[in-house]
Amino acid sequence: MSAIHQRLVSCSEAKKFVTLNYNSQFQHLNLFKAYMRSLLLGFLLVIVLSPAAFSQQDPQYTMFMFNRFVQNPAYAGALQATNITGLGRAQWVGIPQAPSTTTASINGYSKALHGGLGAYLIGDQLGPLKTMGLKGAYSFHMPFGGGKAFLNLGVAGGIYQKILNGDWIYNQNAGVDPVLPTGKQTMILPDLDAGLFFHVPLPNGSSSAYPQDRFYIGGSVSHILEPSMESLMAIPNAVKTVLPRGISGAAGYTFTLGPSMFLEPNVNFRMAGPTTQFDMNLNLYVSPMVFGLSHRGLVGNTADSFSGIIGFNASPYLFIGYSYDYTTSGLGQFTTGSHEVIVSYTFPSKHKNLPPRRGNRTLYINNI
Repeated sequence: MSAIHQRLVSCSEAKKFVTLNYNSQFQHLNLFKAYMRSLLLGFLLVIVLSPAAFSQQDPQYTMFMFNRFVQNPAYAGALQATNITGLGRAQWVGIPQAPSTTTASINGYSKALHGGLGAYLIGDQLGPLKTMGLKGAYSFHMPFGGGKAFLNLGVAGGIYQKILNGDWIYNQNAGVDPVLPTGKQTMILPDLDAGLFFHVPLPNGSSSAYPQDRFYIGGSVSHILEPSMESLMAIPNAVKTVLPRGISGAAGYTFTLGPSMFLEPNVNFRMAGPTTQFDMNLNLYVSPMVFGLSHRGLVGNTADSFSGIIGFNASPYLFIGYSYDYTTSGLGQFTTGSHEVIVSYTFPSKHKNLPPRRGNRTLYINNI
C-alpha cells in the first residue's frame, strides 16, 4: 500500500540449540565465556537457517532495555518478582498517520513451575492499519553455577486483530488498484513466538535505577506461524500477504564504577531482509537516576536517529523513564522527533528476603 510506510523484517526459525552442563564450582568468568560461545552458535544457526520475508515490521522501542519481556518471552520471571510495565511511544511526531504504540505487560516468577509466567497487550497504529494483540508466555529457567547464571527458554502464544480503516482513501490519480480495499477490513490472526535469554544477575538483585545483570544476551523469533493476512485485501489471494516471522536480539554488560554508579552498554538488533536495524545504547546509573544515549541506524546506510534517556526511581518499587529520538534520516525535515514513556512497578519478591530487582537497593548496594 503506497499510503503506508513499509518497514521490512526478515523471518527466522531456529532448528536446534546447544546446552552445556557445568558444575557449581565454576567461577563467574568461566560461565560468561562458555555461554557466550554456545549462544553465539545458536544465533548463527538462527540466521543461517532463516528464509527472508517482507512485510510490516513490529513496533520499535528506544528503551528496549527496560521493556525486555514484550520483545522476548524468555525474559518472563527473570526478576524473580512480579513486575507490571506500561509503555507509550509516539513516533515521528508531526507526520500525519505516523506510528504510535502502547504496551501493557505483567510477568512474574513461579518456583513450582521452575520459571516465569507473563502476559501482555499491545496496540499499534500505522496509517490506516491498526493492530491489537494479546499474548501469554511461559519461560523455563535453567540455573547454572549454583544459581550464578540462568538460561531461560520461552514461548508465547496469542492472537492479533488487524483493522484497516474504512475511511482511508489512497491517491487514485495514478490509477485504481483493485486489490486495495475501499471499505473497512478486519481479521483475527493466531500468533506464536519463541526465545532464549541467558543472564548473570548482579548479586542481591538490581532495579531499574540499577542494572539488572552483570551480563545478558537474548534472542527471539516472532510470528512463527506466519498467518495469512490476505483477507485484508479487496481481492483475496491476489497478493500473498502474511504476518512474517522476524528475528531480534539484545545484549548488555555492566561495569561497576563506584558504590552507586554503573555504566551499562546495550545493543539491540532486528534483521530486515538484506538490511539490519540496530540500536547502540550507553546508560549511566547514578542512584536513583539513569541517564542514557542511544543511536539507531541501518547497516550500510545512514543513521536513523540519536536518542536521549532519563529515568528515576520514584519509590523503592516504581520506576519512570522517558526518551526522545532526534531523527537524522530524510524524515527529519518533516518531524520534530519521537517520544517514549515507560512506567514500571515491581512488587516485593516472595522468593528472596531482599528488595526486588526493580526496587531500591540502597541497603545492600555495597555488596556488588
